[in-house]
Amino acid sequence: MGLYGRFYYPVYALSFGLLREDDRSPRAPVHSGFLGLSYDRLLNHGFTAYLNAEGTGRIGAVSDYRFLKLDVGFTKLLRLAPRLVLVPAVRAGAGWELPEVKRYELEDVMRGSALSGEGDVVGNLSVDLVFPITFGRKRNLLNLAVFRGLAGSVFLEAGDVWDRNAEVLRAETLLDDVKVNGGVELSVLFTTFFDIRLPMSFGYGHNLWSAREGGMRDTGRFYVRLDTPVTLFAVARGY
Repeated sequence: MGLYGRFYYPVYALSFGLLREDDRSPRAPVHSGFLGLSYDRLLNHGFTAYLNAEGTGRIGAVSDYRFLKLDVGFTKLLRLAPRLVLVPAVRAGAGWELPEVKRYELEDVMRGSALSGEGDVVGNLSVDLVFPITFGRKRNLLNLAVFRGLAGSVFLEAGDVWDRNAEVLRAETLLDDVKVNGGVELSVLFTTFFDIRLPMSFGYGHNLWSAREGGMRDTGRFYVRLDTPVTLFAVARGY
């Protein structure tokens, strides 16, 4: 037992559990097992990666579904200047016989996407230019939390979700469906009881290009996320 980044910082982490989620169809709830492995060298080498697997089989009255879902991701922090960091990140995933509630949704893949879509396969490549605004000047907030710092970023990302696994094997289909977003983001880092870190990122993403929708798109939206590169930077460098 311990707290990440203070008393110890693990390089490898294994997570597992049982999940239950109500499907959007009138069928029974989805019960599944989850197994995840992460490799974290953010503090020393600015690199992190993960591999997650989720699935289930038909088990009598316990599970009415059978599916498998695999996700992999990589993130690297590259220092360009004393207060400027380039963060490329890659995410890919695929599922087989996914229930509706387990399918990938475009709104969760592309930051600030105002377009809708879902599928069995996902791919995303992003580049963030991150700059710390203020760190190391903590402020106590009514003895309930401590403000640790603020970081900002501008980003550009390309990706999409696809309906069938075979679609991504054809390069022309991949290029025809790709979407490009750009935007800005702010991440605020707080710590609370037992020095637990609470990062929160606010941003605006704009759809710059959608081949499937006919080229340039003049749509975007504001969002709140907890899993973006600037959030990762704030957690790793917030002290």
